[in-house]
Amino acid sequence: MSNWMRFLSIFLPLAIIVAGTGSFVIWSQQSGRFPLKTIEVRAELKCVKEEDIEVMVSPLLSKGFFWLNVRSVQDNLGRLPWIHSVDVRRVWPDRLVISVEEKTVQAVLGEEGVLSTGVIIFYPEASTI
Repeated sequence: MSNWMRFLSIFLPLAIIVAGTGSFVIWSQQSGRFPLKTIEVRAELKCVKEEDIEVMVSPLLSKGFFWLNVRSVQDNLGRLPWIHSVDVRRVWPDRLVISVEEKTVQAVLGEEGVLSTGVIIFYPEASTI
């Protein structure tokens, strides 16, 4: 077998694989492909409203199942003052499961501050205390 034929026998399948993978990545990034249809919140919510969770998460959902940045969702939800911990998971084919644990109140400090477990002081909206 000539060098030219050896080169083609290696390069051609590799080029087909790379082109196919690139095409799939571009195709899957288009909006509307693999949309998230169900958002499931697993939590006993006392102080955090589901609407607040929805507001923090909804801007990030447009990228679809494969391209959703789970870390960004966790970071956004972690900004809510009553959130202690968040776990976000994608569940095939079109579901996002969000597990939330709220902070536990140990003491109310004046009219605005709250002391939670772990000696963390935070200042949520007065209406949620």
